[in-house]
Amino acid sequence: MDALGLGLDCYIYVAYLVLPLTWNSTCELMALSLGTDFTLVLTESGSVYAFGTNRNGQLGLGNLRNQLIPALLEKVDAFAGEEVTMVSAGHVHSACVTRDGNAWVWGSNLWEQAGLDQIAQLVQHGPAHDILRPALIPRVLFGNSPALMVACGEIFTLLLTAAGHVWSAGCKAHGQLGHNDTLHKNAFTLIDPVYFSYNAIGMIAVGRGHSTALTREEGILMT
Repeated sequence: MDALGLGLDCYIYVAYLVLPLTWNSTCELMALSLGTDFTLVLTESGSVYAFGTNRNGQLGLGNLRNQLIPALLEKVDAFAGEEVTMVSAGHVHSACVTRDGNAWVWGSNLWEQAGLDQIAQLVQHGPAHDILRPALIPRVLFGNSPALMVACGEIFTLLLTAAGHVWSAGCKAHGQLGHNDTLHKNAFTLIDPVYFSYNAIGMIAVGRGHSTALTREEGILMT
């Protein structure tokens, strides 16, 4: 499947230009995130484009059709008109943060990596617990502090707030949620600040089954 946005369903062995007209000739690209066989791209205007495999709704387009070329997630429909400031693509789910400090999630929720708890049943409209369009994560689920970052692992999600706290949800088979246990979390759960020596966190990043954080003041790596 074309996770490269070229409209080709084959392997590519050299770099190709994705034509500006595929996006919007007036927009500048600011960031991107790569999932498993799909891609999210963020523009300077706060718009999100998605393409590639879409078997769990990870593109956020409201369907399960694969997308060979970049498709726009309309801000008005997808994010209540707010500009997106960062995106994260996981294995088969995605998340983003908007300028107003809200966090959104879509794609597979099979392991409850969306962190929506009881609200999940209201937004899952596809098979196998899939969320086909971006769903707002109520701020009350992560301490009522504005979201700064999200990071999608294989089947889990981390969320960083302006308060410097890290919250996690989903599968914890390898301890990647950071709670000193092996229990799955169906709602975002605060990682005890004691594990960060009470340092405020300024950045998070995840891999397939592990997580890292940088402290805000001294840039100490926590893993």
